[in-house]
Amino acid sequence: RLTYDYNEHLLVIDMPTVLHEAFYDDLKKSFTLAMDYIPYHRMTIDPQVHMNYPLQITDKSVTPDMAISLTAMQGPTEVLLVPFVGETAVTEEWDHVFRKVESMIEEYPEAIFASIVLVREAKHYICPARKSTASKTLHNRQPDDLPGEPQPLSLKSFINKRSTPHTFEQPVRVANHTWCHIQSVKYFLWIKGDDDKPIDMRNGKAEHRAHGTLVPEFRMDVITKLLDRGMGKLKDLFLAFQKECDHTSTIDHSVLQKFVNPPFPINWELSALRIMNAVDLTAHLRYVNWHSARFRSSK
Repeated sequence: RLTYDYNEHLLVIDMPTVLHEAFYDDLKKSFTLAMDYIPYHRMTIDPQVHMNYPLQITDKSVTPDMAISLTAMQGPTEVLLVPFVGETAVTEEWDHVFRKVESMIEEYPEAIFASIVLVREAKHYICPARKSTASKTLHNRQPDDLPGEPQPLSLKSFINKRSTPHTFEQPVRVANHTWCHIQSVKYFLWIKGDDDKPIDMRNGKAEHRAHGTLVPEFRMDVITKLLDRGMGKLKDLFLAFQKECDHTSTIDHSVLQKFVNPPFPINWELSALRIMNAVDLTAHLRYVNWHSARFRSSK
């Protein structure tokens, strides 16, 4: 993911990881499904859910982990609305991610939702030491390998060497080394208030924000309830934009106006299981990257 500051001529490269994507994968599916329920005029407006969608923020370009865009379906694209922006903080500091989301809201004050997923590992990941058990046992060198060309273990072979139970409470530990250990996953959500002012992440009313925990406890009901409330505001945005794009006044807007959103379609238990899969994939990817640097680069 790229962030470019035009004033400082500074390009910041944040390499996306499996973990970054995992925490919004289910939300992307759920928002896509929820918006498909809304009876907006398909030939008039076009809402889309994006992962890593670049946005222009005054003097720089930023790329949120997830965003929803709303544009006209026909004619020149003169207006871009952004009803949702979301960021994942895995290694980033909270203050940095918080200010980044704030800057997006400032540029796109029509935003209905703003979200931050705060992910913390039990300890910062480090590669195995050169004389460690991992270095001695995970090279996977075969008798017919050329010098410096051992292949890493497959995902299946690597994960089957895990010495700890497959639970969130336990790290992915292979060959006496911790490859990944997610300690907590917390979701923070803000929605636009009733006065149509931009989302105020710092001083907004309590009823316009929620904090839920996916790991290690499971407390996501408050997030789901706020998503339900926000979908009503998103429908209202669709209606206002649809009327604005109805240049010939031929669309019946009453169907959309009377529509009541069903409950937000998300299963957080499935989300938690998918994150466990992402932890396994992250552990193996870290192993493969370490293996390449440790064994395949040497001659």
